[in-house]
Amino acid sequence: MTPRVRQVEAGQTFTETAMILGIVTALIIGLTGIIVPSFATAVAGLVRHMLVFVGSADPS
Repeated sequence: MTPRVRQVEAGQTFTETAMILGIVTALIIGLTGIIVPSFATAVAGLVRHMLVFVGSADPS
């Protein structure tokens, strides 16, 4: 008698892969909504700082 050989399923199926990609996409979209406004605030503060301190230099 030969021993039974089980076929091992390697990797994920398409459904599992699509579900993981959907979750990662939702996380990216959610984090973008949180992070981008804070970057905009930081950039606005940097521009304001440059206008005040660099733009007010006396040329004479």
